[in-house]
Amino acid sequence: MPEDQDPSPDVVEPTDDELRANRARMLELIAQAQTDDPELPYGWGCVGEWSFHLYLLLGDEDDLRQAADALDRALAGEDADEVSFVWRLLRGQVLIERYDLADAPDPDLLARAERELLDALAGLTPDSPHTAGNAPLARLLVARVAAGRLRLAESVAAATPLPETAVCRQLDALADHAPGSDEAAELHDRLGDLVYARYEVTEDPEDLVLAAEHYRAALVDAPPGLDAPLTRYGLATALFVHGRATANRRQLELARIEFDRAFADGDDEGAEAPWWTWEARVRSVFIRAVLYFHWKDRVQVGPALYDLDRLLARPDSEARLRPMFADTFGRLLYDRAVERDDDVDRDRALALMRSALRGWQPEDGDLVPVALLLATCQKTRYQRDPDPDRLTDIVDATTVLLDRDVETWVRQTARPLLAWARREQVRRELVEEDGTLAVLEAQAREDLSEILEGVRHGRIFLDLDESDDFPFVGEVAGTANARRTFDTLHGQWRDTEPGCCTRPALQWPRGAADRRRPRLGRCRPTCPPS
Repeated sequence: MPEDQDPSPDVVEPTDDELRANRARMLELIAQAQTDDPELPYGWGCVGEWSFHLYLLLGDEDDLRQAADALDRALAGEDADEVSFVWRLLRGQVLIERYDLADAPDPDLLARAERELLDALAGLTPDSPHTAGNAPLARLLVARVAAGRLRLAESVAAATPLPETAVCRQLDALADHAPGSDEAAELHDRLGDLVYARYEVTEDPEDLVLAAEHYRAALVDAPPGLDAPLTRYGLATALFVHGRATANRRQLELARIEFDRAFADGDDEGAEAPWWTWEARVRSVFIRAVLYFHWKDRVQVGPALYDLDRLLARPDSEARLRPMFADTFGRLLYDRAVERDDDVDRDRALALMRSALRGWQPEDGDLVPVALLLATCQKTRYQRDPDPDRLTDIVDATTVLLDRDVETWVRQTARPLLAWARREQVRRELVEEDGTLAVLEAQAREDLSEILEGVRHGRIFLDLDESDDFPFVGEVAGTANARRTFDTLHGQWRDTEPGCCTRPALQWPRGAADRRRPRLGRCRPTCPPS
């Protein structure tokens, strides 16, 4: 191929018309050349580069196909020189573009792109004139591919050592770029994602701290190409998970601020709202609820309930909630319902608790308080509204508890509740008696005997003060309601004449009049002689 006819791609920065003309001229020269012409690989490399630049300018996939074909021809021989490593870098870029355009993710394309890029890096030696302009790009592309391969893994844990490899690739590329540059922001943003993914394997809280640092670095002078609201959501999530893992109130408060900023910037009111804006709103409310329940900060209650009402007003919102959030929001609504004595709100809260129980996963936490709370709250509601579905909830919740290896006190609470609910179902002919009721009632009596024996011998005692084990207000929280009921019943018992056999009104607060019945026995026994 004559040198005076070589329209080299590095002479000028041509327009798209000039690129097409150069490509056409080079293809003519290639057609005229001998098949063993040593300049043919270089000619095909130029065609590949011009075609790729045309694709980047115009987005025509035919140009991308021409680039791929030309680069394959350029690299078909076994000879390797400095320019061939530049073509390998370019072929890696073409493979990445093909991966992005594919209808479904193709792991093979990413693996091939990574091999091409790593081969290019290996061949671009420090003394090569091509290294300064190409090696940083190669490292940046390798970093992107490593992160992409990790996303394709079925689980982060199964992808080991991909997470650590991907982190190292980003750090290698980061060294090439000045702080505040667009490339540095991109790499910090990706490092935040990758280090957070590494936390899911290591469960080391320090990874969450490091992820938050990378997200913050990405948000400093965020470039136009960065999805800043999504990056801020990543920052908030790292702070949120770290705050929960370490019971760090300050981290949770910072997380809530960042969640609020994220969905405020993300325009989550439109039909095409980003996927994460819903989660940001949910977690913001959840944090307020945690600050209330765990740290007894009642200042959080008003804003939490206001935001929760708005959240649940959205279509299908309750069905979209993760069990952990549904349970917490149910407790929050139940507290308000108790304070207002609002049965509609109570049932809405119980529906959330029921949804949480049915969908609970190990990663959501301890199931025991979820099931126990639903069962006890439904029993309380049943006194006013004997809906058969409440009995079903009690049976389901207590059965879940008794199928597990629970503490003694949980068993002693769950079995009597189950026996009572099953007895009601049989009495109302909602289920047929199949012989299990007698067994359940015998177990319940056994539990009651254990409790009384423990009280008698001082192994357990009754403490009617507020308990940290169940930090909720009203009927959900503490024992204030139980104390009031006890005081009422004790007063009725005290006013009953000794030896009286009339039927005093010793009963829990009731609903319909036809459900009145004594709770503590028919009369006060005669006082023993003094």
